[in-house]
Amino acid sequence: MMEEDPRMELDVALAWAVNAKNSMQNHLGYSPIQLMLGKHPNLPSVMVNQPPGLEDAEVSDTVVKHLNALHAARRAFTKAESSERIKRALRHNVRASEEKFESGDSVFYKRDDSNRWRGPGRVIGQDGKVVFIRHGSQLIRVATCRAIKVDSATESKELRRHKQRVDGIIEDEGANHPEDKQIIADVVLDEDDDDDESSFEDASDDAHELCGDEERQRGQRLEQIGSMSQNQNKDMGSQKVPKVNERIKYRLPESEEWIHAQVLSRGGKSSGKNKYYVNVMNDTDKQKLGMHLDKLEYEVVDDEIRAEMNSESREKEDGMSREEDNEEANVVFIPISNHGNPEVINAKEKELENWRNFDVYEEVQDSGQKALSTRWVVTDKFSPDGKKLVKARLVVRGFEEEEKVQSDSPTASKSTLRIVMSVAASEGWKCEMVDIKAAFLQGRKLERDIFVIPPNEVKEDGLIWKLNKAAYGLEDASRNWYFSVKEELTKLGCVQSELDKALFRWYKSGKLEGIFVMHVDDFLFAGTEEFSKNVIEPIVKKYKVGKRLIDNFRYLGLNMVQDENSSVKVNQNDYAAEIQEIPISANRKSDRASPLNKHEMQTLRATAGQLNWLATQTRPDLSYDALELNMMKQHPTVEQLMRANKAVRQAKRFQEDTYFPKLGSFCEWKMDVFCDASWGNLPDGISSAQGHVIFLTGQQQRSCPLSWTSNKIKRKVSSTLAAETLAMHDALDEATYLGSLITEIYSNNYTVNKIPINVYTDNRSLHQNIHSTKQVHEKRLRINIAEIRRMIAQGEVQSIEWVQSRLQLADALTKRGADSHRLLETFATGKLIVN
Repeated sequence: MMEEDPRMELDVALAWAVNAKNSMQNHLGYSPIQLMLGKHPNLPSVMVNQPPGLEDAEVSDTVVKHLNALHAARRAFTKAESSERIKRALRHNVRASEEKFESGDSVFYKRDDSNRWRGPGRVIGQDGKVVFIRHGSQLIRVATCRAIKVDSATESKELRRHKQRVDGIIEDEGANHPEDKQIIADVVLDEDDDDDESSFEDASDDAHELCGDEERQRGQRLEQIGSMSQNQNKDMGSQKVPKVNERIKYRLPESEEWIHAQVLSRGGKSSGKNKYYVNVMNDTDKQKLGMHLDKLEYEVVDDEIRAEMNSESREKEDGMSREEDNEEANVVFIPISNHGNPEVINAKEKELENWRNFDVYEEVQDSGQKALSTRWVVTDKFSPDGKKLVKARLVVRGFEEEEKVQSDSPTASKSTLRIVMSVAASEGWKCEMVDIKAAFLQGRKLERDIFVIPPNEVKEDGLIWKLNKAAYGLEDASRNWYFSVKEELTKLGCVQSELDKALFRWYKSGKLEGIFVMHVDDFLFAGTEEFSKNVIEPIVKKYKVGKRLIDNFRYLGLNMVQDENSSVKVNQNDYAAEIQEIPISANRKSDRASPLNKHEMQTLRATAGQLNWLATQTRPDLSYDALELNMMKQHPTVEQLMRANKAVRQAKRFQEDTYFPKLGSFCEWKMDVFCDASWGNLPDGISSAQGHVIFLTGQQQRSCPLSWTSNKIKRKVSSTLAAETLAMHDALDEATYLGSLITEIYSNNYTVNKIPINVYTDNRSLHQNIHSTKQVHEKRLRINIAEIRRMIAQGEVQSIEWVQSRLQLADALTKRGADSHRLLETFATGKLIVN
């Protein structure tokens, strides 16, 4: 400023220079003046046309002097700022334009901490914008912008410029570099897919020097991986890219030995040019490497394991490919190559005979109607005595039907089945089960026209089938079957439940005489001789029955035995004995935090499903284990495998029956509800577990378990009190429903629950808040507590009592390691002890 105008006073120049900097600099879109004062002062500017910004004439030399200083300061600031930006741009490294390096290229390179060119070295591989170079006994990783091929180095202006600027000379390959101590010992494992240049700069900071024979062997192995020539690369278009945690085997160039490894991460984007770059850990020496799989011969081992497990499926697919001209597509468990066997032919003939006997179809002329295709499903079945049975099912491809139809149909819930067993035991009725043969073919008549192409075994030219009934495969086949049974039961005088549409009752003179529940084609019922004569016998005559059993039978996977006192015992001991522990090697057990491979994850999911089935049917002591395993399916580790095996051992160790004794008169029944919760104890560290168990209790504290659950509280809670409150609220909801269902069975009225409800909690704070006029701090929680108070005031809940934790039977449903012996003893003896 003062160079342009030497007459300018120093204090004026300084003042306006500071003003220019404070008004023209920018931080987050605001100048320092705006940040301090809130707005800019009204100074002369091309953007301001208000006084005193512009005036017709200047009347003061002082104003003129200051205006000149203002504009000079702004010009100087703009010039200086622009100059600084240019300097920063010149100082910035110029990135090379996607230089490609091949294995074996000789290159010069620069380290990040120096501007001196070094080399020449030899390229052993390239990963995106990172080049791996071997220089003497050292392995170096640099960005592509800091490497240059020897052939083009003589023509590089940048190289010549650096020759002039630095005092060093280009070092030859054999020189020692004691100052070069940051050398990569192994390929760094990239945990993300970013290819930005900053990752290259950071990577070199983590490098370290190779030393000893082991490191030299690593370098040789890495060099072997990178030295594959282009003509050795195979077409990877159809080659599967392994996923994280999958297992692979690969073979180095000029080597016959397969090396097994686990994929730790992927170094490139799945859709990018480096999608085949992965980081692996070898099984033998636990060495971690990064490699380009498109330059190696490799296979995904998990696919081999899966292929071995599905060998029959492969045979099936081969057979289908050989018969691709055949219009019929077979999805079978028996290979197509075996469909010519006599037992398969006989099974298909029996199925076709069922279609004819049940009047499922009629033959019509093929006049171009839209016809659905069919397929055979052929399976092996084994009878209880071990005899092999072949079963064939002709299935219509219902998904080809253009018209969308309603397909829902009810099935009995677990708690409803337990109520049926409790009622049967208490009334002294014998439980029976009936399995209907080819049930869907015995359903009601179709109300729409459906045409199908007959199977090749009976296909005739110019003829197709018009269906009279909903065959297997149609979306509404199950629904039509359900309504067929419902209509028949209603004709026989049964009353359908309003709360569970799969439950029916039969009354005589206003008294309950029988109870009937259906689960698709499996019927469970109990009642008096009048009920059997007037309802069951007509049903058995109406439908073709496969089997009818009493006292000792298997129903929906449950082994049911009824003694001479009509008490019912249920177990799944045979199913528990068949569950196998997951094999874990000693090496895997030593690293519990290690992630699972794909095969292990599939095995874990299968075992978790088996445990969950046990837990929800007959083994409440496994409920929390099943809950935890189901929550850890996203990122499971070896720790989860070991926990699953522990739960399997527990399932095998305790093989007790669930007992349903006689409870006495209905008017003496009550429900005892035990509810519990644990705050923030689930694997995600945020969610809370809740659980409850509900008993139907009669005379002398004899009890039948009706319902139990262990699940995650639907909303996040901030305290133990909140968790316990929500657990009790959900338990009361379930108990009220069950009480109304039992009341409906006996009094044909579900609107008023006549079963008293007693609730037990081990949380003293909740017990006190329910019986106090004080309000809890959390306002949302007040709503739930107010609802519980209302249920007590209106008599829907008889009492809420506090019990010690050792007496809380739901404790084992909400936390790991809780003692479940008392709960199992109650289930096995049918005797509930509260105090």
